[in-house]
Amino acid sequence: MSLIVAVAVVLLLIKSGVFSETQSKKLQDGSVLMLRNVSFTGREPFLHGSWLERILKNAIPSNGVALSKFNLSRATSISLLPAPGKTSLVLEFKVAGTNANRHPLVARPFHHEFRCIIHGDRGMDFVHEFWPGRFQKYSDGYFGYVLADTYPRDAHWLWLKIERSQSPTSAGPWLPVAEFKIRNKTPALKQSAFPTRPITNFDAGELQFGIEGITVVTQAYAPRDIWNHVVTTRFRVSSNGVPLTNWDVPYVRAEDASGNWVVNLATHRSLDPQYMWKLDADFEPASDLAAESILKVPLPRAGTSITRNVGNVPVSIFWDEYFLSASILTNNPNLALRFLSVVDEDGEECVNASGSWNQHQFRKGDFMWHRNGGLTMGGPKPTTLKLAVVTNVHATFYVQPEVVPAGR
Repeated sequence: MSLIVAVAVVLLLIKSGVFSETQSKKLQDGSVLMLRNVSFTGREPFLHGSWLERILKNAIPSNGVALSKFNLSRATSISLLPAPGKTSLVLEFKVAGTNANRHPLVARPFHHEFRCIIHGDRGMDFVHEFWPGRFQKYSDGYFGYVLADTYPRDAHWLWLKIERSQSPTSAGPWLPVAEFKIRNKTPALKQSAFPTRPITNFDAGELQFGIEGITVVTQAYAPRDIWNHVVTTRFRVSSNGVPLTNWDVPYVRAEDASGNWVVNLATHRSLDPQYMWKLDADFEPASDLAAESILKVPLPRAGTSITRNVGNVPVSIFWDEYFLSASILTNNPNLALRFLSVVDEDGEECVNASGSWNQHQFRKGDFMWHRNGGLTMGGPKPTTLKLAVVTNVHATFYVQPEVVPAGR
């Protein structure tokens, strides 16, 4: 009977994915860095608990099981899902040892001190950060994750290089900490949906939208952060052939023909330039806006919301004294909401704000202001919001990037 139970447990372990090709590397301080689990889809949850808790999962009651000295709790589940219809490579790392709680991966400073580079047997390296910024403590140890939407998807083997900045106060040069090698279980196939020739122009009435090209530069490191790419895109907007300089491209969803993708194309993170890229770009006017498209309104009382109309478009605004949120109550693909500024009680506009946004809403806070020859945050009191409802034009381009040697 004991043999049958042991076999059943092993089969459960294999089926559940708890058994993996765990790899371990000893670190300089005596700690051990382990690559414990890998997901090639990003859809499998990562479980924390004892091996039995991870096997039984939700078969354990939510309040746990206690029999004499035998205790079981329901495993903690971590889901790091990719965008709908996409896949991500997710790497689960664990720091173990008597010094684990003091290791810099766990007790790291504010700046990026570590990075993970993923490379194949050819092509370019892809830099990624650890999520959620530092290794966090769970019941079974300290864990950190790498969420890679971009990596050499066509490689049969992947090398994972963990590096640490040589300087404690700046990014790079980078020194090796550990390296792991894994087989790519889902090598990419070129997507047949991509055209064989670039598509670089789009017309909307009297307006013309285009992209003149993309360049990708790979460098050893950036002077102020972990990234190793410089991506430059050159969009153009014109009206009946006359260039317009008051438009920008706030949202560019991008993917390449190998399956890499990014929610918003950035200057510091590249897709694979060996493949053609698909860019879903949204164009909006950023300045010289019509007066009727702009709303300037006092912020609502803290903890309350108001609704105001811009033209015939209702805008909902909420303020909690730290962050303000606004959204247009429509899903019209031809309209967009833009944050312009907030004004303080002295009539001064903020010069910077953090937050998040998309075509139909934004959330802004941590406003910064010019004061006494420098920037300050938290002193001035925001009183007035300025926003605009503008035209949005969506265009899809297919472009083959150009790889430019660093320093050219």
